[in-house]
Amino acid sequence: EAGFVSSLPYLMHFILSALGGVFCDWLITRGTLSKVSARKSFMIFALLVPGFLLVSCGYATDWHSALVYMILSVGLAGFSHSGASSNYLEISTNLGGTLFSIGNTFASIPGMVSPVLTGIILDRHGCVASKQSLCQSAYQEVFWVSLAVQIFGSVFYGLFATTDIVLQ
Repeated sequence: EAGFVSSLPYLMHFILSALGGVFCDWLITRGTLSKVSARKSFMIFALLVPGFLLVSCGYATDWHSALVYMILSVGLAGFSHSGASSNYLEISTNLGGTLFSIGNTFASIPGMVSPVLTGIILDRHGCVASKQSLCQSAYQEVFWVSLAVQIFGSVFYGLFATTDIVLQ
């Protein structure tokens, strides 16, 4: 049962990635949003809403609500594939794959830094299995730091993203 439950956030991410792509393309095709507005909107949504849900997870009073927040947070992040992931080919049709590789390399840096930072925060709070209340406050701090990074990413992408060809 634990294996299935732990897969739910990623199953939701997979489903919403596909549905988000279809919905984003539909909005562009209909003329509801320009291509750049659609990319920015979906990316900002995919950063901010999951970030706030993650913070909510830290304040959950039971594991059921924490699980729902986590599933929604990871799942809704799937909308990023309609934003930044699609954007690589738009800014350079010939070098899209190379740009995606470079971008993905930089995007993996938080995945390397965050476990170390999380460990430092947990240690600073004295988080151990026997003192769960200390762990909750530590994870609240971790999730707030995560939200700060996601807010920065939203502002940066909102200001600088383009769908114009940048590289030939």
